[in-house]
Amino acid sequence: MKLLAWLTISPSLALAGDIAVPHQIPLGFSSLSDQTPLVQSSYWYETVNHNGEASFMRPPCKSAYQVFRNVVTDFGADNTGNVDASTAIQKAIDGTVLLGDATNPPTIKAAASFPSGQHIIYAKDPVQPGTNNFYIAIKNLIIDSTDVDKATTIGHIDWTVSQATQLTNIVFNMPNFSTGHAGVTVALNYPPYPDPSGFNSGIILNDLTFNGGATGMILNGQQFVLKGTSFNRCNTGIRVNGFNFVVHNSSFADCTTGIDAHGVTGSLTVLDTITTNIGTLSLQYAPGRPEKKFVDGEFLTEERSAALTVDGNNYFTMKPPTYREFPVDQVVNVKTITNLPVQGDGSTDDTANINSILLQSVGKVVYFPAGTYMVTDSLIIPPESRIIGDAFATAISAASSSKFIDPHAPTAMVKLGNPGDVGLGQIVDMLFTVSDVLPGCKLVE
Repeated sequence: MKLLAWLTISPSLALAGDIAVPHQIPLGFSSLSDQTPLVQSSYWYETVNHNGEASFMRPPCKSAYQVFRNVVTDFGADNTGNVDASTAIQKAIDGTVLLGDATNPPTIKAAASFPSGQHIIYAKDPVQPGTNNFYIAIKNLIIDSTDVDKATTIGHIDWTVSQATQLTNIVFNMPNFSTGHAGVTVALNYPPYPDPSGFNSGIILNDLTFNGGATGMILNGQQFVLKGTSFNRCNTGIRVNGFNFVVHNSSFADCTTGIDAHGVTGSLTVLDTITTNIGTLSLQYAPGRPEKKFVDGEFLTEERSAALTVDGNNYFTMKPPTYREFPVDQVVNVKTITNLPVQGDGSTDDTANINSILLQSVGKVVYFPAGTYMVTDSLIIPPESRIIGDAFATAISAASSSKFIDPHAPTAMVKLGNPGDVGLGQIVDMLFTVSDVLPGCKLVE
C-alpha cells in the first residue's frame, strides 16, 4: 500500500456517534515541505492484523461492525492535498478515536477558504453536553491552518469533553502571532448563554506543540493538567478560566504572555517549566479580591525523592509509548497464536493462554485487539513487557470467580511482576474493569 501526503479540510470534522465503540483511524502521512508522495509507513499498527471486535455491542451486531478503519483505503480520503478530504473522513468517524501514524504523523490542513468562526475538528458530540463526552482520543497528528488568513477566527480542536479522554502527540501549526487562530479551545458555555452543553471536566492533555497563533490553548473548566506542552511564537500560550490548573514539564518561547490566568479562581501550579524570550510568564488576579490586583504567587523549592526525579532535579516524565520503533514482526497479536487461543469475546476464560503468551513474548510488543478479555485469576506481567490495546476498545475484565470474592483476601486481576522482579513494564490503551460486584478484586497491583 502506498499512501500520499496532506489531507485538506474545508468544512469542519465532528467526532460523533457511539462513544463506547471507538475506531482507530490512520490518516495517511505528511510532509511539511512539499507534497511529494511518501513511501509506505513502517508503523506496525497499520499492518498488524486487526481481528478484534467491539467490546460493548450485542453479539449479533459485532460481526458486521468495523472496528478499525483506514480513511484512505477504506473510505477514499485523498491525502495528496489536492482534493477536500473532509467528507470521506467524516464518513469514517462514527466513534471516538483519531489515530495518526506515529512514525510520520499525517497533516490535516485547513484550506484557505475555511469558514470563519469554525473549528477544524469538533471532538465534542454535538447532541451531548460536554460532561457526557467520554472515551475520546486524538493522537499522532499535525493540524495546520497556515493557509488561512491570520486574522480569521479559527480553532483547530474543540475539546469540550470530560474524563477518560486523550489528546496527545499533536502539533498545531498556525500563522506566527496571528490575531484569530487558536489551537485547542474548551468552552465553558455555548451561545445562547447559559447553555450547559459546554460544561466539561477535563483531566490531562500531554505532549502537544503549538506553533504560532493568537492563543495556543483556551481552557475553561476545571482540573486540567498539562504535561510536555510547548508554545512557540504565540501571542498568548494558554488562557485559562476556572480552577485547579497544573502545567508541568512545559516550555514557552517567543510568546508575549505565557499564561493568562485572569480567570483562575483556584490554584495554578507551574512545575519544571522553562521560558525563553517571553514577555510575562503568568498574569493572574488574586482570587477573591474585589480590587483584582495582580499577584506573583509563591515560588517554592521542595525536597524531591531521588527515585522520582531525573538527576535529582525535575520529576521524571515520558511520552506515552507508541512502540513506533518496533517492526511488525516484533509485535505479538494475542489472538493469532494457534496453540494458545485467546478469544476476547466477553465470555471465554482467557487467563491461562494470555499468561503463557505474555511469558513467551518478553521483549516484544504484545497487542490486544479490540474486545473484552475475561480472566478468573491474575494476569502476571513479567519484566520487560510492553502491552498495548486499541484505545478504549480493549478491556481486561475480572469474571465472577472465587479468586475475586473475598475482600479480606483480595487478588490482583493484573499484577506487574512478582516480589523481587525488576525491569520495564508498560501498559498502554487498555481498560481494566469487572463483570460483577467483586469486592475481592484489585484491578492492578
